[in-house]
Amino acid sequence: LAASLAGSTCPRLNRLELRSNPLGAEGVWHVAELLVNGLPHLKTLDLEYTSAGAEGAEYLAKAIEEGAPLERLELRGCRIGRQGACSLARVLAQKRRCKLQRLGLHGNAIEDEGVIQIA
Repeated sequence: LAASLAGSTCPRLNRLELRSNPLGAEGVWHVAELLVNGLPHLKTLDLEYTSAGAEGAEYLAKAIEEGAPLERLELRGCRIGRQGACSLARVLAQKRRCKLQRLGLHGNAIEDEGVIQIA
């Protein structure tokens, strides 16, 4: 999938839903790479229940820092935990680079520290 999308078969793609696919952190890494290098118009990314984990959240945070145009990111049930929430909070604080308007984190056990960092 990543190779097909990187090949410019969908240069105007603005929404990608991969929910409930067992991508894991490695699969999310490929998606994060596409956000920066292959899908310049992607505004909505749904990765709910993909087992992204904290490592996957870090990959996504780096992609956003590098200019990914996401406005909506859905990570429900991805097991990102406190560490993943803190990675995303770091990029949310960078108002000039981060275009996110909605971040879905339900069911991720981000704990109090993760909630405080995101807020």
